[in-house]
Amino acid sequence: GATWARADEGMRDGTGRGYQTNQLRLGRDGRLYAATERGVWRTTGAIVAAEAPASPTGLSLTVSPNPSSGSVALSVTAAEPVETLVVSVLDARGRVVADVYTGPASAGLHRYEVDTRRLAAGLYVAQVLADGRPVTTRFTVTR
Repeated sequence: GATWARADEGMRDGTGRGYQTNQLRLGRDGRLYAATERGVWRTTGAIVAAEAPASPTGLSLTVSPNPSSGSVALSVTAAEPVETLVVSVLDARGRVVADVYTGPASAGLHRYEVDTRRLAAGLYVAQVLADGRPVTTRFTVTR
């Protein structure tokens, strides 16, 4: 997977102001590149697909493609029926930016499409609550 350093490390000017990220791109080498007015930054390794392993609740969550610049598919697999399934997307601060689905779910695979074009480039968390028990995984939106 990719190794990330603190995002503002080395990215501040003499006034303490942060530098604006102008563009994020996924390179052919699988690394994520961020262009700022002070240069180009990249991950130290290739970005890998995000997948949360099956939890003790028998629930798994996969996000693909990751990273994405268009839409992502949230694939939720439930080992048994769930009375209340809540699927959402959170930003890096933990705020819900997309309410994807709320309702019952049968056992098996459920797929939910999320249009990421209205989201800012950055890191997001896909979250599934199965009767209040959470399963999460991260994914990246690029431009």
